[in-house]
Amino acid sequence: MRARLARPVAGFIAAASSLALGAWVAALFATIVAPASGGERALIGVIAVVAVAGLAVLHVRALRPAWRSAPAVIRHIRPAARALVAGVLTFGGLELVAAGAVAVAGAPPLDLGSRVVIAGLAAGLGLAWQRLRLDDRLRRRIG
Repeated sequence: MRARLARPVAGFIAAASSLALGAWVAALFATIVAPASGGERALIGVIAVVAVAGLAVLHVRALRPAWRSAPAVIRHIRPAARALVAGVLTFGGLELVAAGAVAVAGAPPLDLGSRVVIAGLAAGLGLAWQRLRLDDRLRRRIG
């Protein structure tokens, strides 16, 4: 069953992580630049589309030789899945905290730019999880 699901899940995660990168890049540039004109917004959109296409091409190039082997597909897509989950959960949690702080105090504790950067850092941590061997380090610390 796992081998049968590996390829469709890998395709979904590759597409979702590519789209998430494009959305993050657009949000980051929008908070840094604060576009005032339609041309600036269009340029940010083009940059986001290029980021989506670039990551999609990298996924296809890495998955094509591994496509026949389910374990190889899983090995490739696992970091992207961790990055996607870490970034989405972090940004969602920060948005919930911001909404709660606005409801209670009238102002969010962090501005949108800070929330976008923190979500990007969490996604980077998820991407580097295997490279940094955080599973092993956590097991040793926890016991």
